[in-house]
Amino acid sequence: MPIEQRTKAKEKTIYIEGNLKAKDVSDDEYLKPGPYLVIKRTTEMYAYVSKSKTKEVTENGKKVKKTTYYCEKEWTNYPESSYRGEGCKNENRINPSKKISDFNKKNKPSIIKNGQMFIINGDIEYINMPTKKITNNDLIVNLPYDGNYFYIKEECKDSPEIGCERFSYFIITYDKNKTYTAIGDINEQTIIPYISKEENSYLIVGEGNFKDIMSALSSKDTAMTWILFGISVLCFGFGLILIVGPFLDLIEMIPILGNFGAGIIRFILFVFAFIVMGISFLLIEYWYIVLILGIIIIILLIKIGLNRSKKQEINA
Repeated sequence: MPIEQRTKAKEKTIYIEGNLKAKDVSDDEYLKPGPYLVIKRTTEMYAYVSKSKTKEVTENGKKVKKTTYYCEKEWTNYPESSYRGEGCKNENRINPSKKISDFNKKNKPSIIKNGQMFIINGDIEYINMPTKKITNNDLIVNLPYDGNYFYIKEECKDSPEIGCERFSYFIITYDKNKTYTAIGDINEQTIIPYISKEENSYLIVGEGNFKDIMSALSSKDTAMTWILFGISVLCFGFGLILIVGPFLDLIEMIPILGNFGAGIIRFILFVFAFIVMGISFLLIEYWYIVLILGIIIIILLIKIGLNRSKKQEINA
């Protein structure tokens, strides 16, 4: 409910619409201070990375899985551990320490409504918020830039060597002239997380009015549902393939048609997984429809039974 109606039902979540205000912040190293709500700097090093590759080979007339280990040079966020493994160990490759560290910072904004300022304090979930692409104009120093990453040295951008470093930014910002909505609880002049009876915490800030934020949350929930559905289908499908794995191995030994037949079976198993998980998700999402249909079917069965009983009595 709107913050103005808070006194009528204190157990409900409140929302407040107004203008955001926050102090200018930076990462204290490269970034100039600006109207940022979230600053995330991700660093990478061109380093040795242990790799492995498994493939089926034929030995003594039998198909076996063989794993080979090797060491590659590539950009990684974890140079301290990426070289550990058989691949780089066999080649005696070790990475230097990373000089630039990752950086994460969340700013505490306030929201102003009718001249009143409310501090927003807690773990904020930002939704439907503008992001800013950082360029050299936003940095204290001028660095080589390829449109996505900043490099410490020019040669690291064009011809990287082991130890070269680069970094990128993810920035959530705001416009002081636009309307934003905060959803949560209130303690005097502070917007805090709302704790539900199930002990779920809610503190949401987004661009637009209350309806805009609820629409964005609904879209986010729908997207997450599809993601979970896809993961469920993959897990169920691969599980079925593991169960019939020995049978598939036998089919693959059949000349010419073996691999094709095993592939068809795998495809059928994934189709089956899709159908089963689809029905499961529909039952979860629209349980009330299933319940109503179940009640209707039971009533129809009872009526059919009663009609048959009456016919039998008449015939008797």
